[in-house]
Amino acid sequence: MKGNNQQDLFALAYISNSIYKDEADLKKANDDIIYTCDLKNKITGVTGLLYFSHGVYLQYLEGEEINVLETFKKISKDHRHSDITLIYSGRTSARKFEKWAMRFVSNRHYVDNLFQQITHFGFAKGQLNPNNKHLLETFLKMI
Repeated sequence: MKGNNQQDLFALAYISNSIYKDEADLKKANDDIIYTCDLKNKITGVTGLLYFSHGVYLQYLEGEEINVLETFKKISKDHRHSDITLIYSGRTSARKFEKWAMRFVSNRHYVDNLFQQITHFGFAKGQLNPNNKHLLETFLKMI
């Protein structure tokens, strides 16, 4: 995968809300997002994870800093979600998802249980913020 030089690795995570309430529209949007991520990320060397549950996206991107930031800039303009909140950005020592241009995971009961145990709430946008890096790290290890 392009951008494997350890000192060049950069990671970024954000959360956002889906604008779709209708199940069919949501499925189509998620399928389109994954298809686009797979195509574009293979070219730029960006890898990562997209988690979706309860109307909330959590996306973790990793790769060369310039490519990750450019990808996030494009994502920030995407009309399929709103209220984008950056919860982490910085250097990383190794890729967590090197085999995935973009791994998609949705509605995992064990993730809700993790959030319930740590925050006393299920998976929700308000639980993840820049001050709660431990929760993000725990989440990424579980997936």
